[in-house]
Amino acid sequence: MELRTATLPELKAVYETLLRPAFPPAELKPLRAITDMVDDGCYDPLVLTDGDEIVGACFLWLGVPGWALLDYLCVSSNRRGGGSGGEILRLLRARYAGWIIFGEAEE
Repeated sequence: MELRTATLPELKAVYETLLRPAFPPAELKPLRAITDMVDDGCYDPLVLTDGDEIVGACFLWLGVPGWALLDYLCVSSNRRGGGSGGEILRLLRARYAGWIIFGEAEE
């Protein structure tokens, strides 16, 4: 599996197929806000791929170099419970080694 920055078409697809079903509307930024932050260089939308299939995603809001907020983490419904979320976190730690990554969880 590979964790890499999403292309714009992948970002749009992940937003519609993974994020929109997984997060309440009040918790989901508009896609335009996300693409604007990507364009500004302060947001890294990452996708976890298994071959050609996107199985999960995590989006980081980048702050002062050295810290980031884990804004969204989601796994495709057909891959949940199989370790993909843990794999995202493992690969994220390697990709951003030395960074402090904050996160939040809600019920």
